[in-house]
Amino acid sequence: MIIVAVLIPAFSSKESAPPPSTVDGYIQYGGYNVPKYDNVPLNEYDVQQFTRAENGRMAYPNATTGIDVSEFQGDIDWNAVKADGIDWASIRIGRRGYTEGGMAPDAKFAANRDGALAAGLEYGVYYFSQSITVEEAREEAQYVLDTLAGAKLEGPVVYDWEEINEDGARTANVDTATLCAMANEFCKVISDAGYKTEVYFNTYTGYSRYDISQLNADAFWLASYSDTPNFYYNFERWQYTHTGTVNGINTNVDLNLKLK
Repeated sequence: MIIVAVLIPAFSSKESAPPPSTVDGYIQYGGYNVPKYDNVPLNEYDVQQFTRAENGRMAYPNATTGIDVSEFQGDIDWNAVKADGIDWASIRIGRRGYTEGGMAPDAKFAANRDGALAAGLEYGVYYFSQSITVEEAREEAQYVLDTLAGAKLEGPVVYDWEEINEDGARTANVDTATLCAMANEFCKVISDAGYKTEVYFNTYTGYSRYDISQLNADAFWLASYSDTPNFYYNFERWQYTHTGTVNGINTNVDLNLKLK
């Protein structure tokens, strides 16, 4: 996955989050003006319970550790990954280009799926979206279903729409209403096929691009590179670094906690 904003934590793992205050309909929290949603559950994780080991791995009571991977990780020794304490994987199944919008499979999807299954890891999939219309989001979801061909997943199917801060990025002018409609269409198609759905976002996108009160996904997956997941609303998974190291993978890799 690609993170396009550098997010600075507002407090360290040894401090409690400052109490939020409300100004003009927004909640001031963690350095952000957070939209106030009455219908979205709050983040109730105890920041004091997050710990970081010497190897950089984060932990939280009853949480499991996972990675998300794509063809950029190259050939993976999944048995070594499992032996290094990784419980689950989210595997990229395909992508859409950020300029011309062409769709393409992930070259390592089948190998990663088979390797993760053989090693005994729980796995789900994500689609890297650069959709700009509801029709394109539906096309991406159908591609996922066609590729899965009815396969059973223990993990969710994730809508991974991200902003690309490059000239010519086709998503630059996507507004909030369109973005939410695209995410909802993707998730509806996937959910109707019997799979759990998630929407992935970083803190900025979650607050400023989406209206998360309008989303129909089963859960959210937060990317926030800090000592604690400083997001006001509830989420189930937390991606805390894109520079993790795991045995069996020759590149850096995203590390995550599944908190529920």
